Amino acid sequence: MNENEKFESFIASILERSQSKADQLVKDAEQESRDIFEEARQAASQAADRHIRDSRKMDAGKTMRAMSAAENELRRAEHSAREQLTDEMFAKITDRLIAYTATKEYEESLAAAIAAEDTSGAEIRVSPRDAALIGSAAIPDSDIRIGGYMIIRRNEGICINKTFDLALESERESFSSRDIS
Repeated sequence: MNENEKFESFIASILERSQSKADQLVKDAEQESRDIFEEARQAASQAADRHIRDSRKMDAGKTMRAMSAAENELRRAEHSAREQLTDEMFAKITDRLIAYTATKEYEESLAAAIAAEDTSGAEIRVSPRDAALIGSAAIPDSDIRIGGYMIIRRNEGICINKTFDLALESERESFSSRDIS
């Protein structure tokens, strides 16, 4: 083998090793690129999964808040309707009681009820309208708007309240506190 052939063989050997190294570097770079791409794809997939889970949680939370708000609104509407119904019903009852207090029957039953009470040493309080019916024995009390009477024994600290006002108020409270479900 002459010098020229040796030199060409040497160059070919270097080129072959260089090509082999270059091929290996390309393979390594391609593998590294695939690995990086796969890691990025997995990271993106995990981020997307987290985002979907978070969105579902947020959607579930929003749904729960919306349902809770709707339930609260329903309760408020029911309460408002119940109050309106109660107001209308007790306004009618009040009107009927006031109409009843204008009858002769009421005047007689009021006089009889007061006469049946032990009124010695007591104040008898009635509505201003009823004071005219009962006479001088009764003290007009503007807090009694509908009718009935109160017997007050100040020295004993006793008040017997038999007014329609108190009875109606008690019935209203009882009615309002009932569960209508």
